[in-house]
Amino acid sequence: MPSDLAAAHYAKKTVTLLEEAGVPFVARDENPPCVPQLRPIEEFWGIVKQEVYKGGWRAASEVQLKNRIQRVLRSIREEVPRTMMERVPERVRRAERRGVNSSLH
Repeated sequence: MPSDLAAAHYAKKTVTLLEEAGVPFVARDENPPCVPQLRPIEEFWGIVKQEVYKGGWRAASEVQLKNRIQRVLRSIREEVPRTMMERVPERVRRAERRGVNSSLH
């Protein structure tokens, strides 16, 4: 899911793997820079963070935090990030029509 303009996210090997796996992604030439609210990864990590720290949980160590993050990631249904990616084209079109702030939740 290339979510920013990092070269590695658009490397031929990366794009080929995404296409073969049927993962939707935004083409580099359609991916606007510096618009984090259009990037599903920002929303996704917001969900992860919320779940990790749910109920006021605090990590006692880096290892404990890593383990908690891994548990949360495993608990997220596969369709959640897929749905986020599928909404990107419409969010980009809305931002083009109405301005970037229109794409905020």
